[in-house]
Amino acid sequence: MVNDSRSSHQPAEHNSTLHSSAADNFADLEFYTPLDVELEPAGSLGFHKSRQVCLDLEDLDGFTVLTDQFAESGVLFENAIAITPSNPAFPVRSGKRVLIGAPSAGWLSATFNQPVAWVGAYITGSKSVLISAFDATDRLLAQAELPSANMANGRNNLPPNHPMLLQADGIASVRVDCAGGQFTLDDFSYSY
Repeated sequence: MVNDSRSSHQPAEHNSTLHSSAADNFADLEFYTPLDVELEPAGSLGFHKSRQVCLDLEDLDGFTVLTDQFAESGVLFENAIAITPSNPAFPVRSGKRVLIGAPSAGWLSATFNQPVAWVGAYITGSKSVLISAFDATDRLLAQAELPSANMANGRNNLPPNHPMLLQADGIASVRVDCAGGQFTLDDFSYSY
């Protein structure tokens, strides 16, 4: 259910907070490999580190409530459901399944069994989306923001499945928020 890649490449030092409004902004960062480089399976957000994981949702049944299904891969979820989107405004990036924040609309969280170095995903939102990373004491480490809706209905400045990523020392959990809206999250990836 996961892609676990190993490589000797290490990311360079960076700012712990990354705000972006377009994928092109990532190209200038030294720790970033362009997203158009495909890694097996489902993209993996182009990072290389000692252990990287890209969750594969395809073996899950539709409407599976995620809790500890990926515990062996080092992550637990809260308020997350795997679905096959029926609304064409929320296309998948790869495969047929995405995560949504539910049953409570507009948020989900992931907690790692050991600190990770970066977390990323491709996100489509009906409103702005904020992804926040926290350490084990719930101290905010980094945030990235999708500044506006990016659904596939042609009325947005950003394309759907916008890459969002955070990198900081000691990420213990992340929370994705789309206050008052809906979002889908695809190719959830992280690295130790």
